[in-house]
Amino acid sequence: MAEYSCNSAECDGRIFDSREGTSRCIHCGSEDIGRLDKPWRRPLILIVLFVLIGGGLGWYGLYLDDTDRENLHSVFGTGCKDLTACNYLQAPIFEDKDLCEYKKDFRDCQGLCINDMDGDDVCDEQEIEGCIDEAACNFDKLATEPLEICEYPEPGFTCAGDCVNDADGDGICDENEVLGCTDPEACNFDADATEPDGSCWYREAGKSCEEQEIDILLIRQHEEEEDVPFMIVEKMPALGDCKMLEGNDRHQCTQLEMIKYISQNTVYPPTARADGIQGTVFVYFVVGRDGEVKDVRVLREVEPRLDEEALRVVKTLPTFEPALQRGKIVSVQYTIPVKFIIR
Repeated sequence: MAEYSCNSAECDGRIFDSREGTSRCIHCGSEDIGRLDKPWRRPLILIVLFVLIGGGLGWYGLYLDDTDRENLHSVFGTGCKDLTACNYLQAPIFEDKDLCEYKKDFRDCQGLCINDMDGDDVCDEQEIEGCIDEAACNFDKLATEPLEICEYPEPGFTCAGDCVNDADGDGICDENEVLGCTDPEACNFDADATEPDGSCWYREAGKSCEEQEIDILLIRQHEEEEDVPFMIVEKMPALGDCKMLEGNDRHQCTQLEMIKYISQNTVYPPTARADGIQGTVFVYFVVGRDGEVKDVRVLREVEPRLDEEALRVVKTLPTFEPALQRGKIVSVQYTIPVKFIIR
């Protein structure tokens, strides 16, 4: 059966249907005038397109270089076609598995933890228990969950067991120093003392320590009548907050304050350090009735440069609260070590 276009001479744009004949016209709208409408052509066009696309894909795989493939991908689309991927796409013709993105490390496709009870953005499966306090000895920089008991050093010590404050470098923390006479040959030797305070006294030839002590007491009675410096009095001079203390606590506190001050203010002579000279200079001085330091002199020398620096720093000691003996203000003498140690 033949068909004619709507604008053919046989139809002239009108409906013509010959039920008994072999020809008919199809009524078309104005926009379709001039278009051939033959039913067999549509399936043929689909078949041709299918063959062309199929062949083209084969040709794409066998003969195209990378540039041509990229051009085809840009036209027809490339994407991830893995159903398990976070970025699965159904539309693209071409598949590129390298584009697929998957859930990672216990997280969903949005990058959020699937399980995160404490809301710290560290997944529960990846939490590390440990001490998270940087001041603790067992601090764990990898820890994310503070479930382990933190351990701290004893007061005055580091985690390694070293002293935080050790002005004289003798391995005994300044807070634990015990001042006293450290010379076993002295009559008032103190076995518990760790830091000499210049208080040692000795017996004279032919006398016992008891007899020597009586002589010292007699001398002290005489000193009370004159302005002669005492060694030990009822209320020793005091520095800073030590003024609030009494008895031996006051004396110990002041000794530590003096040692701390000297340690912080001593300047090691550069030339002496370069020459490797070190040692301990013993300096004598008196805290007068006005609380000022006076009569400063070296009792045991080491080297002129060190001796000079030791004298200088002792002379700069702050003003003391004066000492009292039987209710009277008196002078007190001291001997203090100034240590020069090359570290």
